[in-house]
Amino acid sequence: MPVKSLPTKRTLNGLIKGNKSYMPMVGHIAQTGQIVATDFKAGNVSPNTDNLGFIKISQDALPKGTNIKKLRIDAVGYQASIIDYCFEHDIEFSICYWTDGIRLRIRQQ
Repeated sequence: MPVKSLPTKRTLNGLIKGNKSYMPMVGHIAQTGQIVATDFKAGNVSPNTDNLGFIKISQDALPKGTNIKKLRIDAVGYQASIIDYCFEHDIEFSICYWTDGIRLRIRQQ
């Protein structure tokens, strides 16, 4: 699967206080650390834009006969379309807002 190219700062729209940036999304296999998909959104694009599409791209990038079994996504994934997709495809999922307390609990496990 081809990786989308990183936009140059000239192609990005301004953000708060005039800064320019991008927002990367990475789909990876937790057990091996292998990256299966990437997306670089302009920093002024809403973080919840087309996350389901990215999940589907990640699924399509997996070897034939392999399926996503678990999905972990931050609070922007709290969307009915993503939750419905997970239930329809028998995907266990965790959607949470990353607070310092949650990060600490994960490290302690």
